[in-house]
Amino acid sequence: MAESPDLKGALPESLTPLVLATQEASKFSHILAGATAFSKSLLPRVAAKLDVSPISDVIAIKSEDTFVRTIYAGMNIFWD
Repeated sequence: MAESPDLKGALPESLTPLVLATQEASKFSHILAGATAFSKSLLPRVAAKLDVSPISDVIAIKSEDTFVRTIYAGMNIFWD
């Protein structure tokens, strides 16, 4: 549980340092979040600070370094 006036509104810019501090304290090998607009804003910021690549739209985890994504993961598709 984290409480601070700085966290009011739960903006990715203010939560990134919290996630980084938690990761540093706990030495997580992976950080996961649901496929929401919020996490798609937060996780790239965290990944950049950790110098790793974020992986989005994962639908299954096979092993520590193997995952499955949807066929259209990461693509923007537009129809007329």
